[in-house]
Amino acid sequence: MGLVKKYSFRLIGYLFFLFNSIGLPAPVLYSNLISVVGIKSLLGKKDWKILITFFSVTLLYAAVHVYTGVVFSEYIKTFVFMQIMVFTTLVAYNYIKRESSKMSRLFGEVTHLSFVLFLVSILLYFTPLKEFMWLDHDFSIEGKIARYKSFTYEPSFFALLMSPIFIYFLLKTIYISFKSNIWKLMMVLIPCIFTLSFGFFGVIVIAIIIFLMVVFLKYKTIHKAFFYSGLLVVLVGGVLLSFDTFLSARVNKIMSGEDTSVNGRITESYYLANKIIKEEEKFFGVGLGQIKIVGEKYIRQYYAYSKEDWPVVSLPNATAETLAIYGYLGLLIRLFIPWLLFFKFKVYTNYFNLFMFLFIFLYQLIGSFVTSSTELILWVFAILPVFKELDIQPSFKFKLI
Repeated sequence: MGLVKKYSFRLIGYLFFLFNSIGLPAPVLYSNLISVVGIKSLLGKKDWKILITFFSVTLLYAAVHVYTGVVFSEYIKTFVFMQIMVFTTLVAYNYIKRESSKMSRLFGEVTHLSFVLFLVSILLYFTPLKEFMWLDHDFSIEGKIARYKSFTYEPSFFALLMSPIFIYFLLKTIYISFKSNIWKLMMVLIPCIFTLSFGFFGVIVIAIIIFLMVVFLKYKTIHKAFFYSGLLVVLVGGVLLSFDTFLSARVNKIMSGEDTSVNGRITESYYLANKIIKEEEKFFGVGLGQIKIVGEKYIRQYYAYSKEDWPVVSLPNATAETLAIYGYLGLLIRLFIPWLLFFKFKVYTNYFNLFMFLFIFLYQLIGSFVTSSTELILWVFAILPVFKELDIQPSFKFKLI
C-alpha cells in the first residue's frame, strides 16, 4: 500500500494522458471511474454546493425537455453522465491543487513516455498491430493518410490531451531556459505533428496571437523569441506550401472552403444546430441525447449519410452541441462561465494559465463534444495556478525581453 500511495499521482497522470480510454466505450474514461475514490478526501462543502447547483439547473432543463418531448432513455443516460463529469472535474480540481508541486515532474515523465510510445508505434506501423496506434484517414486529397492517435479515440483527441504539456514546455523554452526545455518540447511536438490535426495547430496559432496581444496590452512586454520563432514558422511554412504536397493541398482546400472536415466542425455544425432548434421551435434546445434522434431528420438529410456508413449522427463541435441541446440560453451560460473563472482565478497573471485558457476556450468553438470529461479537466489546468515559475512579471515600459 505504501508504494501505491507513493506513486499514485504519477500512475494517475500516466493514465489520464496516455491510457484513459483503452477498452472503454466512449465517452467513459478511467478518470471517471477512479474519481469515486476521492469522494471523502477531495470534496468539501463548496464542491457539494456546486454539484447540487449543477444538478438543480440541469434538472430544471430536464423538466422543460421532458415536457416538450424527448426519448427518455437516451436523455437519462446522458443526464447521469453529465453529473459524473462534473463530479470527476471537481475531484480532479482538488487533486491537482493538492499535488501541484509534482505536476512539473509529471509533465516531463509523460513527455518521455509518450515519445517512447510514438517510437514503438513506428515499428508497429509495419505490422498488423498498426491499427492500435494509427488511423487511416481519407482527406479526399491523396487517398488515405496515416495519422497518429496513440491509445486514444482518434488523432485530434490525442493532440488535445497533449496540449497542456506542449504549452508548458513551449513557454518554459521561451521564458525559463531554452537549453533545458527545447528537447522536451520537440518530444511533445513531433507526435502531435503526426496526428495531422489542423484544428489543434490552427487553435495554437490563434491562441499565440491573442496571448501576445493580451500580454502586450496589460504588461507592455513581448518576448523576442516569439518574433524569431514566428518568422521561422512563416519561412518554413512558405517553403513547404510552395511544393505540391499533401500539406499544401490540404491548406488550399481549407482556404477555399472546400474541406469537409473543417466545414463540418465549424460552419455546418452551427448552421445545423441553429436549424434544429428553430425548426423544432425549442428555445431551450432539444435536450440531452436527442441530437442523434432529431439528427436523423436534419443532419442525415443534410449530408445524405447512409445508415450503414453513419449509424449514429452527431455534431462534432461542443459549442454547437450546447446550442442544439440547451438552446440560446445554454449557449450564453457556456460562454459566460469561463470568463467568470478567468477573472476569479486571475488567469491573466500567469503565462501558462493565460495560454491554456485561450487555447481551450477557442478549441471548444471548433471541436470536442459536450460529454468530454477531458475538456473539463483541461479547464482545470487553465485556471489553477500550478506553475508559479511562469507567473507574469509586470512591466510598464515596452520592451522585447
